[in-house]
Amino acid sequence: MEGVESEALALERGHPRPLHFTDTLKQDYLLLEVTEDLLQEIEASGVCIKGQRDEDAVLCTSSTTYSVKVVGTTNTVLLGQDCKSYVDFCASATPSDAAPTQLGNFPGVLTQQQQVAAVQDTPPFVVSASCSSHLELQEIGPDSERLRSMLAESVYTGEEADGMLARASCALDEMESPPARRVYSLGDLLANVRASESQLWSLLHAMEALELDGHWRLIDPALQGSILEYTLLTAVQKGWSLRSVPLEPAADVLLDEGGFDKRVSMHCLRMHDAARGSADEALGTVDLSGTRTCRHYGSQLLLAKAPAEWEVEDFMASWRRVLPE
Repeated sequence: MEGVESEALALERGHPRPLHFTDTLKQDYLLLEVTEDLLQEIEASGVCIKGQRDEDAVLCTSSTTYSVKVVGTTNTVLLGQDCKSYVDFCASATPSDAAPTQLGNFPGVLTQQQQVAAVQDTPPFVVSASCSSHLELQEIGPDSERLRSMLAESVYTGEEADGMLARASCALDEMESPPARRVYSLGDLLANVRASESQLWSLLHAMEALELDGHWRLIDPALQGSILEYTLLTAVQKGWSLRSVPLEPAADVLLDEGGFDKRVSMHCLRMHDAARGSADEALGTVDLSGTRTCRHYGSQLLLAKAPAEWEVEDFMASWRRVLPE
């Protein structure tokens, strides 16, 4: 970087340059220390700084989150600009004026006078600001807890409960106090969660959140279980293999007979799909014979009876009995 800075300021050994300070020297600038790769990403996609009043600020690029730390520098950094490039000055000056001045050949005051005389006709570097600290970045993980707490404010439990929540939110929006429960759009989450956009998408996928009417929601586990059990009963009635349940027809039955929102039903069935990401998913079928389905029935048994009351052998036997064939 030294070579780049010297070239930008047209500095050469033996050619001193004067410094001129403006009348109003600013001292509120902060320099940001970045790598070359990060600089290219910033120039391509930009950055944003996030953080609530009770949180430490972070800097987010399109893909990464960084903590921000103010670090003091041992030397003051001067910021400014050239009045005129040294190359142009040398081209317009006489040979004697442009010749390098050999410093240090005269003692005391004479040396200082020679140094001053050497820069009198040289275009100055005008300093308009100074910095005594810079921002240092450290890559950190996204704030998943903040995202989970926001989504937990409005867990989707069904259309009827969701309608009541919407009406309550509208009523509270008209009041001075904010609603205790609310739903969040992607823009809301980006503005309030300390995470980059790509990290936020990854977290939403990992938490199995669903976008409903422009807002991201978690699905109530009890509702997930109801949809799964209703689908398993439907599969038995219609002779569908649990390893290849047709997704669209199953969601239609859940809507017509159970009143379940089709978008929510398809999302929940995909959550329990043992073949998620395989070719079977592309064919429009889900495999409900996997671990997620077994875990659901095991959890139901544990909820129905205190875990301390179960003997391992009894629990395993009961678990096998309730599992669908």
